[in-house]
Amino acid sequence: MRRSSRSEARARGPARRAEPAAKAPTAAASYRYFPVTPLLLFSDTRTEFRVYLRQGEQYVLYTKEQDHFTDKHREMLHKQGITKVFVNSEQKYLFDKHVEQNLAAILEMDALPLEDRAELLYSTAQFVMKNVFEFRLPDRLNAPTFKRLVDLVTASVRYLDKPGAFKRLSAYISHNYAVWSHCVQVFWYSMSVLKTFKVAEGTLVKCGLGAILHDIGKSKISRDILAKGEKLTDDEWVEMRKHPFYGMAQCVAVPIPHEAAKCIMFHHERMDGRGYAYGMQGELIPMYVRVVSACDAFDALTCDRAYGKAVSGAEALRVMNEDMQGAFDPEVLKRLEAVAKGLGLVQDEGTQT
Repeated sequence: MRRSSRSEARARGPARRAEPAAKAPTAAASYRYFPVTPLLLFSDTRTEFRVYLRQGEQYVLYTKEQDHFTDKHREMLHKQGITKVFVNSEQKYLFDKHVEQNLAAILEMDALPLEDRAELLYSTAQFVMKNVFEFRLPDRLNAPTFKRLVDLVTASVRYLDKPGAFKRLSAYISHNYAVWSHCVQVFWYSMSVLKTFKVAEGTLVKCGLGAILHDIGKSKISRDILAKGEKLTDDEWVEMRKHPFYGMAQCVAVPIPHEAAKCIMFHHERMDGRGYAYGMQGELIPMYVRVVSACDAFDALTCDRAYGKAVSGAEALRVMNEDMQGAFDPEVLKRLEAVAKGLGLVQDEGTQT
């Protein structure tokens, strides 16, 4: 463990007190702080959380709540070669809010490696969607929550337009099913497939809202049904099939685009007419809904769920092409397979897995 350096002391600027509880960085003490790059602390903004420097065996307060983080702060850190500052884990929620509020700017920061931006996008998307599902929405999606989703989707679509961006993001794809992570992953897959159809950015955002909200109606389904590890009863299955209706009911108070509404309402429709809720088939199902429905099934099959283990990407595509033959648009499946191969989720024939 290195000793405190005078250069780091100078970087602190005006003398500040050390947090009384933070002394020797034992395993327990270190766990109380997490490192962040100073690039995430924007000049001339007030942070809602405290920022610390690590000095030998202590974490020393650098800026406190409501302090202006200025160019001078950043310059002092840069001059002294300090590339990490620290935030107390008890204030992680406030830090996550800060990242969410500045996500669009963060994702455009060329000074921040694409991998780091991918990690921040992943954690922010999880943060937002977990809020939506875990805290259970009121009867209707409200304007502030809808704005959070629009901002998240818009920033994500622009990030995914960068070469190699989704490849970096794919490192965070989870194969342990949770409804909020499933919604995020269906959104990412759907955007990548829709991009192969040369869909304009504005339409991508509208469809992206539908993809990330496609299962929003499940917030009104009993957790006992959602987490059931065996076959649903007839009554439970009837209730589960209502989630597209519940989803639409939750969106009546916000300006949901038509494209998004159709993704929420029709994502369980199938090309052969055997889906629900209306038994639509073929070209009656909009192309972007066909994309979301295929990505929905692919992510569900490749995740561990209460009633079944995850299968490989290749096996998921085989099931969708063969066991569910006729359910999905063949052209969409072909493009989904190409996307999955590009992410390393499916191996080319003859490639050792």
